[in-house]
Amino acid sequence: MITAIGLGTDPTIRHFVARCEASGTEVELVDLHDLALADWMFPLPGHDAIWRDGEKERRLSAGGRYYVRPIDLSSVIASQRNGMSWQSMVQALCAWLESIGEAIVVNRPGHVQDNGSKPLHEALLARSGFLVPASLTSSDGEALSAFARAPSIVKTVSGARADCWSVTPDDFTAFQPESGPIHLQRRVEGADVRAHVVGDTVLALRIDSEATDYRIDGDANYAPIKLPDALVARMTRAAHDMGLIFSGWDFKIDRDGQFWLLEANPMPGYNSYDNRLDGSITAALIAILMKAR
Repeated sequence: MITAIGLGTDPTIRHFVARCEASGTEVELVDLHDLALADWMFPLPGHDAIWRDGEKERRLSAGGRYYVRPIDLSSVIASQRNGMSWQSMVQALCAWLESIGEAIVVNRPGHVQDNGSKPLHEALLARSGFLVPASLTSSDGEALSAFARAPSIVKTVSGARADCWSVTPDDFTAFQPESGPIHLQRRVEGADVRAHVVGDTVLALRIDSEATDYRIDGDANYAPIKLPDALVARMTRAAHDMGLIFSGWDFKIDRDGQFWLLEANPMPGYNSYDNRLDGSITAALIAILMKAR
């Protein structure tokens, strides 16, 4: 049996559970909302976890199979006490997931966390051999304006989900340093590619869109694409080095056919791409989670 741990309201975790059920794979959902309100114990190292759901005692096996999306909501919970309780629960859960060596966990929380800082993330991806567009992170309006003289986009500097849009030097005419830092990246003209690495399997979609950010373009065209073998090998090797069984990769293909890597997501919201690939991403996840040990 697979245990999915995450927010019961999260579309990605709900999609995973639904796909498992449709395939006949036994799956259990542990909702973090319920866990945060329960009495829980995550013993370290490597023993079964216990939590109480009302009068019922429930266990998480130290040898289980887990698909996890451990989202920490403590910063948006109004009550400080409840926020601290949520944060403690997520931290304890993540420590426990790291300690259960016999379990299969997608992904273990101790993976590389550089995606939370775009400048660091991009530098490390370039060091791994990927083509990464030039970028600038600054609170200096003049520097930002100068960078934006060439085609550029603005992105969140952290790992938070946010839309991207094009910028010009005029956007920084009245820029105030306290509004920064701002992360700009050189714009690459061409099609987008979203690829998901699951173990040694890579499943990718080409997206053709007129928008700067295809995710907000209802007319974008999606089609499966086979990536070059050398790129696939580099992605799977990099994902392994990051400690990731499952990851989402965003590329642009320029007019010369070069693949420019924008970012690698360690906890991808993959459901919309999976639907366009007839569930093959979830099928690959199930195969990894249910493999013999």
